Amino acid sequence: AYWDTNRSLEALYNVPVFTSKVYSGYVAYAEVMKEILPPEQEPRIAPVGIAYLTIWEENYEFWRQRLFHHDNVHASPYGTFLQGCIVHHTIFGRLP
Repeated sequence: AYWDTNRSLEALYNVPVFTSKVYSGYVAYAEVMKEILPPEQEPRIAPVGIAYLTIWEENYEFWRQRLFHHDNVHASPYGTFLQGCIVHHTIFGRLP
C-alpha cells in the first residue's frame, strides 16, 4: 500500500482503535487455531500491542521517540527489545 512521507500508525487509525482491531484479529485467529490444534498446542497471544498502547498512554514521548524507527512505522531497537521480552515471557512465563 502507498503511504505519503508523513506516514505513522496514527495515519492509519488512532492508536487505541488500531491496537484494539489488531488484538481482536489475533484473538479470532487463536480461537480458530485452538479448534484445529491438539490441546497441548493451545495458541497463546503475546500482548505486544497492549504493551505499546500502555506506553502510549503513560509516556507518549517515549513511545514516539524511542519505540519506532525513523520511518515511524517499524520498531526501533528499543521496540524490538520490548517485543522480544514480551514474546519470551509469553512462551516461558518469565522475563529473560
